[in-house]
Amino acid sequence: MRNLAHIQEKVRIFAGLKQTMDMQTSFLAVLGLVALAIVLLSVRVILKKNGRFSSQHLSQSAAMRERGIGCVQSEDRKERQKADKKLNVSQL
Repeated sequence: MRNLAHIQEKVRIFAGLKQTMDMQTSFLAVLGLVALAIVLLSVRVILKKNGRFSSQHLSQSAAMRERGIGCVQSEDRKERQKADKKLNVSQL
């Protein structure tokens, strides 16, 4: 009876270790995929002389400028300036 309990305890310990190893393997796999994604996204920057990431700002995108689409903050600033000129705030 004592021997059976000892064997069962060893089996439980082994099952816990196996689960921990499975989680570690999964974590390392995910970490490897994230690292690969970062490397692939930055290939152009790494390999090109003076390489840079392209700007993600709307006002610096040629395609958006052609469509007349700008940054919300820039558009808001322009509209506020137009409104200030109409109200002639300096004379208030």
